[in-house]
Amino acid sequence: MPLGDAEVEMTSEARTHTQTMMTAQQGARAEWDLKFATDPKTFRVALALPLLGGVAEAPEWLRLKSVYFDTENGDLMRHGVTLRVRRAEEAYVMGLKRAAGLNCSFFDRDELEVESPSAEPDLSLFDEATAKEIKEIIGEKPLARNFGSDIRRVTGTVDVDGSAIEVALDQGFLFAGERREPVREIELELKSGEPAALIDLGLSLVDAIDVKLSVRSKAERAAGLMSHAPPEPARAKPPELAPETPTDEAIAIILRDCLSQFLGNLPALESGDAVEAVHQMRVAMRRLRSALGLFNRVFPCSDFEALRADAQQAAGVDPGDRAAAGADAAHVDSGHRHHVAQPAPA
Repeated sequence: MPLGDAEVEMTSEARTHTQTMMTAQQGARAEWDLKFATDPKTFRVALALPLLGGVAEAPEWLRLKSVYFDTENGDLMRHGVTLRVRRAEEAYVMGLKRAAGLNCSFFDRDELEVESPSAEPDLSLFDEATAKEIKEIIGEKPLARNFGSDIRRVTGTVDVDGSAIEVALDQGFLFAGERREPVREIELELKSGEPAALIDLGLSLVDAIDVKLSVRSKAERAAGLMSHAPPEPARAKPPELAPETPTDEAIAIILRDCLSQFLGNLPALESGDAVEAVHQMRVAMRRLRSALGLFNRVFPCSDFEALRADAQQAAGVDPGDRAAAGADAAHVDSGHRHHVAQPAPA
């Protein structure tokens, strides 16, 4: 089934569909999270790690079984959208998720969840605008169960400089037909406060234990499991800018585009064409440094200089050290978020 590996280039029409859909949603919320993959031994260490709240003292495991739905040709995934129905204990929740807009962080997600009476998706449970947009994407094609995950999760909350961050430790497996892939993952999600606190906790976690930044969702990984296709290296694409795009937003789009290319190559580095992935990561950092140098010449600013130094540091990390490379890029991403929140120089 030609679903690809979820690293599918979105057409302009597809992007318009998803942007309109998420703008129209009344119940959608922004989700800021970081995910880290680890091995069984380190996962047990993480359960008791004080940095993560030491949830192992009295773990209460919750079983979450999720099934993802799409058309036979993967129309939703091609539009950057995932639709799932999750069972937690005896309750069902239908969820819709996609990457946030172009002027948001690589780690931002837009998510909408509604209670469902059954394990089958019912688009009428979403608000009218959302249901309409989904139907415009899939047309008359039926939705089918494609793949999913069976996870046991334990959660807790930690405070980082006044920001509340939920810590979820997941273990279980992904499934696609008869194929299985084990999952051991640590997810950090910002519930309230500043995104920089989320990045700080992620950096501290990388320093504390052996984890690897995971940039693909469970749905994307399960799609790859079904397609048997390795992750493709992420190549540079022209930023989508219009003449009327405000300066701050244009800067954010360009920086995010460079960072997305860098981070988007982590999956191929691990289980795809590693040589090409390393090359594309270096291309991304060269693009980022060039862009920052240009911005700094036009709008002299210490933030641009600091970000350029961070990009230089990220470019100097051995790409084989996936945790450090990803963490450094996340640090740059946090800095770019801080800068674009400020007014553009006059």
